[in-house]
Amino acid sequence: MQKENWKGKIPENYYVQVLHCLMVTEYDFAVLKAQLKSVFNNEVYIQIRHYFIDRNEVEEDIEYLCREEEKFWEILKKEILQVLSFLIYKINYQPYVYSWI
Repeated sequence: MQKENWKGKIPENYYVQVLHCLMVTEYDFAVLKAQLKSVFNNEVYIQIRHYFIDRNEVEEDIEYLCREEEKFWEILKKEILQVLSFLIYKINYQPYVYSWI
């Protein structure tokens, strides 16, 4: 149940998105608004929560995320170079073969 993920905390996937936004925008804070919908006895209930995230309180998490994103980017660049090298090879040495499978 999605609502259970919001009990007393921000779910990790949302928290990481907020950290990333704070990192790239360099804003001092973010406000996350969550609209939680639940159904009980065929009645729809909506609860709205606001979470204030102060950059000063999460700076260590932002720095950790930045390091991990840099590692990921380095891996991705290597993968992209390998794929591009392969494609260039295919184009240069097998110009009449157009099978991309």
